[in-house]
Amino acid sequence: MKAIAREILEALAGWDDPAAEAVIYSQVKARIPGGVMVSEWDDALALCEQQRWVTGVRDALHGKLYTLTNKGRAQRHA
Repeated sequence: MKAIAREILEALAGWDDPAAEAVIYSQVKARIPGGVMVSEWDDALALCEQQRWVTGVRDALHGKLYTLTNKGRAQRHA
């Protein structure tokens, strides 16, 4: 799960604007050998939100959009 969480942070680091969950998922899935199960994704994303490494807001057109926080930027280098 931590490897997936780290990849979520890495994927978001490449975006200046908030990114849709589906876009982040596809990027992370491509980076993890063997892919990512939905349950693993949900757990890793929940960890990122609980640790406040990412913040999410609901958008009527795109679903939930995520942004990397300053705490998340620091965690990428930890």
